[in-house]
Amino acid sequence: MHEGTPEAGREAAGAEPERPTLVWAGALEPGRDPELMLHAFARVRAELPKARLRMYGEEAAPGYLAHCRAIAERLGIAAAVDFAGRPTTTADAWAAGSAVVFSALAQRSPRLLADAMLSGRAVVATEVGVAAEVLGPAGLLVPPRSPQALAAACVALLTDDERRARLGLAGRLRAQERFALEPETTAFREIYLELVSRWPAFPAAGRQPFARPAEYWVGGAPATPPAAERQTAPAGPPVAAVPAEALAEAI
Repeated sequence: MHEGTPEAGREAAGAEPERPTLVWAGALEPGRDPELMLHAFARVRAELPKARLRMYGEEAAPGYLAHCRAIAERLGIAAAVDFAGRPTTTADAWAAGSAVVFSALAQRSPRLLADAMLSGRAVVATEVGVAAEVLGPAGLLVPPRSPQALAAACVALLTDDERRARLGLAGRLRAQERFALEPETTAFREIYLELVSRWPAFPAAGRQPFARPAEYWVGGAPATPPAAERQTAPAGPPVAAVPAEALAEAI
């Protein structure tokens, strides 16, 4: 289970921009592979001359923004690519596009992907890391490092309004189901109850699941154990006190 987000109840993005627009978001560094996005977009522009690309993210590797700009110039798409920097909110970024694209070489955290799905925009992602687990059938997955596959998926979405809307809604519902806080807490509660149900009973020893309060583990073991753990010691002869000098000699 992934961490829930309080953003699950956020309203979906509004109307799409008039021109077909792809939104890419992530740090500008090789691991996010913005170069793949640029090469794929060059192929998209060949089929859809009115298409635009907005790339949101800050430079995470020195000189990488200039490197990406140079690639866009070399591919002849610089006029249609907007390096928009860091957005005010991620919701603003998703609303600026017709579809959202992730071209990363690794996807360790689902947060940004799930956030895009919550916007109601259709999502295309490279099939790496947790992308397939998070996106499932509610979006398009393509192999990494394949500009042909990424471009084909983007064109398929931008040229099919009905499919784009259907996948956007499916992605939003999937993200709300899997990443809202209430389903997360319910799922954890069910796991704990299942574990407790398997705990064997030891009435003689008085062992019970969760017998100690949470403070027990924070502040150390109390001087007096919980009542459930106390046992009556058998009666025996009194133990005589041992003088400190005799104890020292014995040691």
